[in-house]
Amino acid sequence: MSAGPWDHRAVVAGAHSHLRASDADRDQILEFLKTAFVQGRLTMEELDARAGHVLVSRTCGELAAVTADIPSGPVRVLRAPRPGPPERAPPLRYRRPPWRAPRCRPARRPPYGPPA
Repeated sequence: MSAGPWDHRAVVAGAHSHLRASDADRDQILEFLKTAFVQGRLTMEELDARAGHVLVSRTCGELAAVTADIPSGPVRVLRAPRPGPPERAPPLRYRRPPWRAPRCRPARRPPYGPPA
C-alpha cells in the first residue's frame, strides 16, 4: 500500500497506540516531517529533535505524539480580495464624429468655352 505525505496519520490512527511501530511507519513520519520543514512549519532544530524522537520511538502512539501539532494536510491560504472593476472615465458630453476623407470634386471646365 502506498501512502502520500499526508497519509502518515492513517498508519498511526488506524493502529492502536500501544502496538509496535515498523520501520516503514518511521520512514513515513520522517518524510512527513521533511515536508513540514520545507513548508516552513518546522525549524531545522525542531526537525532534528523530532527526527531523533521518531528514530527511537517504539510504538505508534509515540509516533503520533511527534506529529500531533502539525496539520495533516495542505492549509488553504487566504488571498486578498480581488479588486473591483476599474473605474471608468465619465462620459464626454460631446464627441466629434469620426474622421472622414474629404469628397473628391469633379474637374472643372475651363472658363473660356468649349474646346475648338
